[in-house]
Amino acid sequence: ASCPGGDTAYITGPDTPVTFCFAFRNTGDGLLYNAALSDPALLITDLPLTVSLAPGATAYHAEEVLASAPLLNTATVAFLPASGAAMTATGSAALDVPAPGIELVKKAAAGFAGHSGCLLAGQDVLNLPAAGPVTWCFIVRNTGNPWLSNRTLTDTVLGVSEADMEYTGPAFPLAPGEEGVWRVTGRAETSLRNQAQASGVPSAPDGAPIPGQPVVLFSDSADVIVDGQPIP
Repeated sequence: ASCPGGDTAYITGPDTPVTFCFAFRNTGDGLLYNAALSDPALLITDLPLTVSLAPGATAYHAEEVLASAPLLNTATVAFLPASGAAMTATGSAALDVPAPGIELVKKAAAGFAGHSGCLLAGQDVLNLPAAGPVTWCFIVRNTGNPWLSNRTLTDTVLGVSEADMEYTGPAFPLAPGEEGVWRVTGRAETSLRNQAQASGVPSAPDGAPIPGQPVVLFSDSADVIVDGQPIP
């Protein structure tokens, strides 16, 4: 047995089926028994649990509900040790309405810049005295509250996708507030404006898409001006 899911689940409409999973672990060196679970938000008060926990053992309990609104609920479990007063522990989980978002920032830097160099020296408009190498960096940030999976990053003017780039950042799915950076180097022979687009699928922490949620998109561009030439 285990407790699938994460600290937050997302409701997608009235009466969304939700399973709250409770994991109890004995972190001490004695037997625990006579457990009772309380969760006021779920209208659970001193629910007896027929479980005894040896040191290091874990037990699980699940409650299935229908949810229609955001919720932060905190549960408390009490166990009796072999002697002495009851021992308690608390844990919280939340239900939220998904509000996905993604942001893309594109920069261009002269020469063969690394990730940090591109981030520091990259510009929205890069002026080159003559044709030469350029490093483009693409910063993709999760600006929403669900995780983002199945991302795509494309730049049709450069003719590249994320498969052609070097990546630095956390593994996907991308958690709320996290960002990743892609980098690719090419050569600018003439002035150009190129636009990239990033997309992501709102998901749970395990990458499972949230039903009914559309793909989120964001575009940004960077200009390279070579020898003062106008952009075609």
